[in-house]
Amino acid sequence: GYSSKRFVPTVSASAKDNVKVTKIVLYHNTTQLGEGYNVVKTCENSNGLTNCTHTFGALTRGNFYAQAWDASGNSVTSVKYAF
Repeated sequence: GYSSKRFVPTVSASAKDNVKVTKIVLYHNTTQLGEGYNVVKTCENSNGLTNCTHTFGALTRGNFYAQAWDASGNSVTSVKYAF
């Protein structure tokens, strides 16, 4: 058998900007008929480099991705991962 601990994921994202990364948001799974994702964690910061990590408390599968914003409101979205 498999240990359930094998499937308890940690989602982590890092973003770097020459001025400031204002926040990173980690998402998990679709919410409304494929629109949007559930926010699992928001990390806010005022530095050029921001890290954001969330470890789920139980077996969790699905789709995961991160989005980061800079001080000018520009954003970037990571690749979506499924496991």
